[in-house]
Amino acid sequence: MSNPDARSAYWLQYLNSASVDYLYTDVNQPGDNNVYIITMNFWNFTKDHFNYIPDQVLELVRSGQCKIVFWYSEADSPREIRQHICVMCERHRIDSNLVWLVSANSSADQVANCRFFFDDNVLYWHLTRLADTVDILDKDQNQLYTCLVRTHKTWRSEFVYNLMNSLPYGLTSYHGVGNLDTRDDFGIINEPFLQHQSKGIVTVPDQWWLNKSVRADNLDSSSANDHSIIVKEHYRPYINVSLETLLEADGQDAVFVTEKTIKPIRNGQMFMVLGCPGTLRLLRKFGYKTFAPYIDESYDNEPDVRLRWYKVFDQLRYIHDRGPQYWDDLWHKCLPTIIHNQVVFNRGMHDYIKNFFSTL
Repeated sequence: MSNPDARSAYWLQYLNSASVDYLYTDVNQPGDNNVYIITMNFWNFTKDHFNYIPDQVLELVRSGQCKIVFWYSEADSPREIRQHICVMCERHRIDSNLVWLVSANSSADQVANCRFFFDDNVLYWHLTRLADTVDILDKDQNQLYTCLVRTHKTWRSEFVYNLMNSLPYGLTSYHGVGNLDTRDDFGIINEPFLQHQSKGIVTVPDQWWLNKSVRADNLDSSSANDHSIIVKEHYRPYINVSLETLLEADGQDAVFVTEKTIKPIRNGQMFMVLGCPGTLRLLRKFGYKTFAPYIDESYDNEPDVRLRWYKVFDQLRYIHDRGPQYWDDLWHKCLPTIIHNQVVFNRGMHDYIKNFFSTL
């Protein structure tokens, strides 16, 4: 019986692209040092995921001949998932040290038997390695920014509505559903403190996206979520404003970076990220460069989600209001960093992949 919360495994493509040696083994004919990897789509805490693992595999784990790895590319708390794994291990009489979690939440490295893997960076390279390149010199001098988002988070809707109304020189595209996810509703606009501080930011009308066409392309929702598709027009503006999945993730100094931030790196844009604090710091850890001192990146160190929202918006407005010549001068100053980031991305992180799997 297959696990309904599991999904197809991309890590096989990672192994192949990085030329990592591996060998398939039949569960009925095991060898030495076996690893049974389960790629999870979303972690369901109500289920016992060991019930979907073949009995032969569980017996191999009990005898110390095999290790189980749950591969999870989302940002749920690694500590909470690890606790759930330990409960399942006790129920099935398995040594919890033989069960590991690979997580895209950067705090995973701080949790026993957990490892952080920069999954979306590696995945986006894999999905776009055969796609057309974008001419980074082909810039639209009348467009400052690109901002591609879905409307299911209130803080995104508030950000983009104000972006469009007060900073008109940019491309913005909405896809998918409206504000169904209230978990990230921090009341950004309705806070009196921010209302006073952020002149020109207005309250968002209810369901405004239903009354206004906001499209920077002709993609349907499915195609917009196909990350192998590169729309070159998206990357002609100077700056990409990445509205990440989360403004904060569970775990100490936790960061969750997705393809939303990797896209401008691959396609030759400056970028600003409205995401978890420490996002830019994580990118630099992997060899990328960011754009200080030419762009004020102090927002990356702001712990308050509302103030971080405001700092990103305010810095973008500061650049926007100085006009096309300032944008072009800024871009030329940042061009060496843009080229450096493309070089780092195009290497494919193969050494990182090899080291990761050799130590898993």
